[in-house]
Amino acid sequence: SLQWLQHALALGEPMSPEQARAALDQVRQRVRQGQLEPAAALAQQLLARVTPAGQAPVWQLLGEISELRGQWAEAAAQHLLSATRSADSLPARARAARNLERAGLHDDAARQTRLMQTADAPGGHDAAKP
Repeated sequence: SLQWLQHALALGEPMSPEQARAALDQVRQRVRQGQLEPAAALAQQLLARVTPAGQAPVWQLLGEISELRGQWAEAAAQHLLSATRSADSLPARARAARNLERAGLHDDAARQTRLMQTADAPGGHDAAKP
């Protein structure tokens, strides 16, 4: 429930992976209900309570919220932050490239596409990490 989530975030202590998943589910529910502003605020608070590895899905969700708002450059940045914290960065980089295109940042979008192609080549997986 929202009350549990607000309490868990207010404690200021790191969350276990299970708590972080439950909290992220609560934030996703707010997004599905169209409550983008409260969802974004909760997700920002969640970033400070999860491990660096646990931040990837939070950044991804923030990117999705920015996409729903039509904030393409911000969405791209958030998906790139997700990519830097994920073992499989290609899906996040692909979303970032699409959002860079939407924002009119064609050179940056092309760079992300090249990085993905390099990473997808044999022996090139690490090239997609900044």
